[in-house]
Amino acid sequence: MWVPPTGPSKLHLEIEYGERKTRCFHSFIGHKFEAVDKDSGEVVGRLTIEYTLVLGFGESPPSDNPGNRNFEAEVKRDLHVEWRKQGKVSRTFSPLGFKKGKLPLDVFA
Repeated sequence: MWVPPTGPSKLHLEIEYGERKTRCFHSFIGHKFEAVDKDSGEVVGRLTIEYTLVLGFGESPPSDNPGNRNFEAEVKRDLHVEWRKQGKVSRTFSPLGFKKGKLPLDVFA
C-alpha cells in the first residue's frame, strides 16, 4: 500500500510468493509504503524510500543444504572441464582473413 501524505492508503501492487512473481516499481525519495497481509489485514512491513534498494518480505524458503555438497569435488571437476575447453579453441576467419575490406552498403542504411 502506498501511504500518501494525506488521505487513506492506496493499493500500489499485490505481492505474491515466489521469485518468478517478483515485482519491481519506481518511486521517489520520501514515499512511504506498507506491506499488508491480504488475509489478516496485518501490517507486516513499513518502508520509507531513502535510496535505491531491493527488499523482500516474508520468510525465505529453505535453500540448498551445503552439507550435502562436496565443494572440493565440484571445484576439481570444473577445473578439468575448463582445461579441456581451452585445448579446443579454434579460430575462424572471413575469406579476407585479417585484411581490411569494404563494409556492405546496408550497414550504414
